[in-house]
Amino acid sequence: MTRLAVTVTCLTLAGAACSVPPVEAGSARPTGGALGLRTEPGRYLQGDRWPDACRLLTDGELKAILPQAEEVSRKPRGLNLTDIPDFLTGKGGGTEHIAKAGCDLGFKLPDDYDAPNSAISIMVNAIADPALAAKAYRQGKAQDDKIGGVVELGKEWGAKECYSSKPTAGSQMRVSCHTGHFETWGHTSAELAGADAYSAASSEAFRDKVLSQVVRTLLAKMA
Repeated sequence: MTRLAVTVTCLTLAGAACSVPPVEAGSARPTGGALGLRTEPGRYLQGDRWPDACRLLTDGELKAILPQAEEVSRKPRGLNLTDIPDFLTGKGGGTEHIAKAGCDLGFKLPDDYDAPNSAISIMVNAIADPALAAKAYRQGKAQDDKIGGVVELGKEWGAKECYSSKPTAGSQMRVSCHTGHFETWGHTSAELAGADAYSAASSEAFRDKVLSQVVRTLLAKMA
């Protein structure tokens, strides 16, 4: 069975005044079926068979998670994928540019500014044999643990395993899940769950109420 590695970035840029209503968080409502992508053991999928990342989170799916999201825009982001060659078989090797492996979504959440102030970025880092995806997950986790420590999330969000960065005041929450390999990071400067916008409690709420649902949406498509 093929596994996938995906990066997702979530970031709210502008501040919210006390008169602005708090951000409402919904739940994942994925549409469509699983992509069913498969590849050979020990290999990455060829780039021309990868999905367009800008179609992995639709407007409807975004609004299911953040009902107040408006003025949604999308911009593709490329990826240079390096495939390590198998010296026994001679297969693999080289670097491939995948033009639509990622996508930057911009949108507006409630605040005092009449302009888009938020973003979610998705990057499909790898579509590969499960062992390769698991290796990428372990390497990312070890690196994040050295930088600032991690919080184990287990199987709570439907993946085989997840962890996050430690929530701190004003931080961008980073989440990584393996069923393949997901990485999500971000924060909101609008009020969420009654917590001060720049508090550790707000960062934790953003992880648990928003990033968890982005991961669930992607898992449903990439199973």
